[in-house]
Amino acid sequence: MRDLKDIRSELDQVDKDMAELFNRRMKLCEEVAEYKAKSGKAVYDRQREEEKLEAIGAYAGDELAEKGMKELLAQLMSFSRELQYRKLTEVQEKGPAKAGDAGGESGRIALYMDIRDESGALYRIMPHFVYNELKVTSIEGSSDLAGDGKFRLFAEFEGHMEDKAVQNALRGLKEECECLKILGK
Repeated sequence: MRDLKDIRSELDQVDKDMAELFNRRMKLCEEVAEYKAKSGKAVYDRQREEEKLEAIGAYAGDELAEKGMKELLAQLMSFSRELQYRKLTEVQEKGPAKAGDAGGESGRIALYMDIRDESGALYRIMPHFVYNELKVTSIEGSSDLAGDGKFRLFAEFEGHMEDKAVQNALRGLKEECECLKILGK
């Protein structure tokens, strides 16, 4: 039987390797974000993520490992999307969007929202989409990760900036949010 100290030492090295791989993955995701910002592609690609989750199962040794690997990859992809949304926010802040950038031909609008991290926060945001009959295609949030008491939401929905329903929803969201940024299409 191996000594516990030796096993833990090996686990520590695996953790270090995983941290290095995570950082490498995030750098690649920054490149993906830059590409998507320039090409106007949506951050969330459901088909790609479903394919990745299905494929990771092939590397698992058993059912429990497959479940763990899928959960880990899903979390990694969530962090990747958050990084991409943040990168889009940075690109948006560097200069005004060109006509057609937000909700252009693709008919999709992406938003970044900061709201107070409290019970019912998401419940107050969603009616602006529902009452204006806007189809939300993706929504993600992270609760107070920065320790500033804010709930961060990234949402994509169908519509065009000139649509009255979109304008009405954005007006309402602006009142609810501490920060609202239109990231583009």
